[in-house]
Amino acid sequence: MTAGVAILDERLTSKATGARCARTPPARFSRTFRDVHKFYQDALGQSAEFAVNLWLDADGGGDVHWRWQVLRLQDGRADDVDGVWRDILPADAAARAGVDALANLRQRIERAGHDVGRYAVEVRVPQTVADALAADTDAAASAPLTAWRQEATAWQALDYVAIADAVTPPAKTT
Repeated sequence: MTAGVAILDERLTSKATGARCARTPPARFSRTFRDVHKFYQDALGQSAEFAVNLWLDADGGGDVHWRWQVLRLQDGRADDVDGVWRDILPADAAARAGVDALANLRQRIERAGHDVGRYAVEVRVPQTVADALAADTDAAASAPLTAWRQEATAWQALDYVAIADAVTPPAKTT
C-alpha cells in the first residue's frame, strides 16, 4: 500500500520553499480538478463520479425550503435548483428533491449516450434524511420515499454521506 498526501496550496509551485518540498521526496504536481478527484477517489476507495447535495430548512410551520445541487466530481461543475414545499415532512421533501436531482442527472447522462447503471452517485443529506432514504423497508413508505427507491435502482450505487441535520441551504448562485 502506498501512502499519499494531497497538498492543495499554490505556493508549492510558486515559492522556492515549495520547490524544495517537492524534491524530497519526489512529488507529482497537478493543477487539474480531475487529478485531485482521482487522488481522493483512490485514497477513499470511492467510485462516485457525481454527487447530489440536498439542503433542507424546515420553518416549523410545515414549509420546507429545499435546494438540490448536482455536482460532477471530476471537474467540480454544478447545477442547482431550489424552492419551497408546503405541508411536507423533511424526509419526504428530501426524497422528492433527490428524485428531481437524480432524474435531471439521469436525463443528461442518457442524452450523452451513456448508461446510468455505470455510475455511482454520492448523496449528501442530513443524517435523519440519509437514514430514511437508505432504509430497506417499503412498509408504510410515503410516495416520495417510494419514488426515491425506484429512481435509486437505475444507478450502479448511491453512497450516502450524512451532513449535519440543521443545515440551511446556502444562497443560490447565479
